Amino acid sequence: MGLTARRTKGLHKLTARTMVVALGVTVLSALGAEQANAATITVGARSLESVNRAGQYLRHMDYLGRIDPISSSSSATAKADATFTVAPGLAGGTNCVSFQATDGRWLRHLDFRLGTALNTGTATFLADATFCVRDGASGQVRLESFNYPGRFIRHRNNELWLEPSTVNPNT
Repeated sequence: MGLTARRTKGLHKLTARTMVVALGVTVLSALGAEQANAATITVGARSLESVNRAGQYLRHMDYLGRIDPISSSSSATAKADATFTVAPGLAGGTNCVSFQATDGRWLRHLDFRLGTALNTGTATFLADATFCVRDGASGQVRLESFNYPGRFIRHRNNELWLEPSTVNPNT
């Protein structure tokens, strides 16, 4: 999954290149613009916009991860469902993160389908809810599963899945 992190006032962004979800992240901040390293995501509240589907953001609906159009005219619920707090990876790991939804649930994979769930504290849950930031194309980063190396967050038919990468991160 490709990601770039930068600070600006306004809405946060997630991106996807081809089918691999690539995240472009902006943070609500009064500090102005600040570019981060490609393979870094800083902690804090974010909305993540798809790269290949402009205006569509990672969100959860009925506890399932997906990408959907979100705009200033979207409902408050849709906007909240498209906002996540980036936290250090629940299972640890170098340069790994976890995503907590505004309802307190965590983005995790279960049978390779992404959704949100309450933190059970088990080793399996912590690993399923941890994603390691990897270099992607053009200053983006990709999100790789902590416990299934080689599988990245991707979108298919607007649903989020954990799948092997078919995209060369350098193209």
